[in-house]
Amino acid sequence: MLDVRGEVTAVSGDASVTVSGEGPVLVVQIDGRLPADRRLLREASRHLGASGLDAQIVDSGGRRLATVGASVRSPLGRLLTGSPAIRPTARGIAAAIRKHTTKGTNRA
Repeated sequence: MLDVRGEVTAVSGDASVTVSGEGPVLVVQIDGRLPADRRLLREASRHLGASGLDAQIVDSGGRRLATVGASVRSPLGRLLTGSPAIRPTARGIAAAIRKHTTKGTNRA
């Protein structure tokens, strides 16, 4: 099992992602809007699981959107993303719905 310690931030356009680790759990904080790609999320959850890691995906306020990784077994995650190693929260599902229903609209 990996023991992760540290923090890294990546910025792209109007969005940033900060990944911090303490032991076998990573926290991934998302600020702004990132492009959603279910394949990338499935691949990340597979690699985390194989490494014995979990990640808590949180928004800029620290509110959990999903948990992915080794200890996760979610029928809902399999239905929504194709991977049982992703457990979305109600907040995460609502955020994804908002993102897809506002995609392509001009917001003032």
